[in-house]
Parts: sequence; C-alpha cells; structure tokens
Amino acid sequence: MVTSVLVVTIVLAPVGLVILLLCVLLIPVVQVENLSGYRSLRRSAALVRRKPGKVVFLVGLGWGFAAAVGPVVGTLLILANVVSFPVGNAISGVIYAVIVPLVAINTTYVYFDAAVRDRLAPPTAKDRILPEEVDLAATPAG
Repeated sequence: MVTSVLVVTIVLAPVGLVILLLCVLLIPVVQVENLSGYRSLRRSAALVRRKPGKVVFLVGLGWGFAAAVGPVVGTLLILANVVSFPVGNAISGVIYAVIVPLVAINTTYVYFDAAVRDRLAPPTAKDRILPEEVDLAATPAG
C-alpha cells in the first residue's frame, strides 16, 4: 500500500508541476478577460507556452521572495534576541502580508506582457491553413 502511494506520488508529481506552471496566469485571465472554466485554463496555458521561461522565472521569483523574506527576517530577529518568539512571528506575518500584494502586481505585469506578446505575434502555421469550405457566392467578383 505504501509503495503504491509513493509510486503514484513520484509519477504524478511532474504532471502536477506542469499543470501548476501552465495555470500560473489563471487569476489575471479570469479577472481581465472575464473568462471562466475551461476557457480560462486554456488561455492561461497558451500565454505561458509563448514564453514559459520568462513567465515561470518572474512569477516564481516573486512568490519565492514573498515566501522567504518574512520568515528570514522573523528568524533573524528571534535569534538575535531582539524580540520574543510571538513578536517575531507577528513581524514575519506582517512582512508577508505587505509583500503578497506586490507579488500580485508582478503576476499581473507578467500577464499583460504575455497578452501583448500574444496579440502582436505574427500568425502561426496553424493560422495560415485555408478553410475547408469557402462560400464563393459571398465574395465580390474581381
């Protein structure tokens, strides 16, 4: 039983990581483009796929910074005997609460960067495929 749980965890962890990375711009897509459900997931994945390294680096750097700064400052204050343990934890939480909106702003910046790149990108080979049927009666003679 334990072995099968570990195997499933090891096998599905990369799948979960890929899904997490493709959905990193989900909240800005839902808020700005007013999409919902499956369409918002597909749009987020499409934006991330255009420049995955840049998107993952910038958003990951922001969240990593937010997750690290508060606890590090709180720990240093506690270890230096400047404050007591509860006060150090409170300071850590306040720092985190101040930094998280900056991460949201950063994620929104990354979303707009990806959306503008998507809008200004040249058409792909998929866009150049001719339609299967053309209504010739609707086109003007020339």
